[in-house]
Amino acid sequence: MSTITAKILSKLNNSEFNVGMLSSNNEDRAALVKIKPEDVDTLIDNLQQLKTYVADLQESKQANARKLLESLVKESTDFSSVDELLSVLGGNVATAAATGSTTAKPNGNKSFDVTLFDKDKDEHRTYTVTNKVIKKSLREDPVYQEIIAKDKTMENVEVFLRAYSPQYAEAYPINAKWKKHTFHMNQKGRLNAQSSEYFNEWLKEYPNGDEADFKEQVTKAYKTV
Repeated sequence: MSTITAKILSKLNNSEFNVGMLSSNNEDRAALVKIKPEDVDTLIDNLQQLKTYVADLQESKQANARKLLESLVKESTDFSSVDELLSVLGGNVATAAATGSTTAKPNGNKSFDVTLFDKDKDEHRTYTVTNKVIKKSLREDPVYQEIIAKDKTMENVEVFLRAYSPQYAEAYPINAKWKKHTFHMNQKGRLNAQSSEYFNEWLKEYPNGDEADFKEQVTKAYKTV
C-alpha cells in the first residue's frame, strides 16, 4: 500500500500547488515524513504513463477525425483538400466569435516546435510538443530515440526542449543556479519540475527555509556566475 495519502494526492492535484502546501501543520508534516521515496517514484512513473497514454489517445482521435474529413472531401465538388475545408470552417468560426455576445477564450496550451536532423536521410523533421507531452510520432522517431540513448537526461522533457526547441529556450531562459546546475525557474506560480527537484534537494540542507528563500538564493547564485 502506498504511503502517499489521499489528502496529499488531492493537494498535488491543485493547479496552484507548491510543496509548502504539504507541510502547513503538524498533521501534514507527520504524514509527509512517512512517505517512502520509492512510492513517489512509482507515482511519477504512473503519471508519466497516464500522460503518454492520454497523448496517444488524443493523437489517434485527431488522426481518425482527419481520415473522416478526407473521405468527405473525396465526395465533395467544392473542396480539394482537408486544409481548404478547415480554412473555410475556421473563417466562419472566427467571424461568429467576433460578432457574438461572448469572446472565445484561449485554451491555455503551450506549444513548441522541435526540429530533428536525420543525417542518414539528410532531412529535417519538425514536431510540435504541446504542454510538454512527447507524442508517439516523436517518441518513435529514430533520431529522438538515438538522442535519448546517448543522453538519459534528455528523457526529461524540459531538458530536451531546451536543447532542441529555440522557442522553448527563448520563452524559458536560464535564470537560476543550484550547485553546478543552471536552470529556468518560474518567478510566479508553482515551480516547474526541474525547479521542484532542486528545491527538494535544497530543503535537505536548509530544512527551515521556504520556497521564497530558495528562489532568492538560486537567483542570486546565477547572477554571480
